[in-house]
Amino acid sequence: MSILPRTLAARFLLIVFMGALLPLALVGLWLTRSAERAGSSLLRTQLETEADGLVLQVERRWALREGELHLLANNSVVRDVLRGAPLSTADSVYLAQLAQGLTGTISSIRYVDNVGRTAWSFDADAKVRPGLVSSSRRDLAVDRPITVDGSQFGRMRAQVRLTSVLPADFGRPAAPGGVAMVTDPSGVLWS
Repeated sequence: MSILPRTLAARFLLIVFMGALLPLALVGLWLTRSAERAGSSLLRTQLETEADGLVLQVERRWALREGELHLLANNSVVRDVLRGAPLSTADSVYLAQLAQGLTGTISSIRYVDNVGRTAWSFDADAKVRPGLVSSSRRDLAVDRPITVDGSQFGRMRAQVRLTSVLPADFGRPAAPGGVAMVTDPSGVLWS
């Protein structure tokens, strides 16, 4: 018993199927897979480019915040306060003006001595909205030791506004359906 069709019409259809439709189906499958690989590669490249650009912007903006934090932690007035020296009027005005000048980027500053007592603090949100609790979930907590010549005098604890570190278009998805999140060890800060 032969598997070849017996009629001429059936043989013709078999030749058309084997000679035209099967190669077209194989070429279609190959093209579909090629297009899928090209699309995946393009998406990966776009996401990597977007991520690299975001990292550069965040690094540049964080360098500015780093300078501000360095100014807050490493000035003689702060060292004197943490040593227990009384705060003069001029020094008090200096710290208040410095903190108020940074309210757009740093929402609160607290200087704590080695015993754990707060020597001086400033909370921008408390001044703007008395009685309301600040949304610290939108801030990055920074805790820095304050040292001089290897001796630690205390710590500076500050809340850096997330909006001062992230670019304005951070929430714009790089790909349709994409989600961007900022997290810290305790959970999601921004999504």
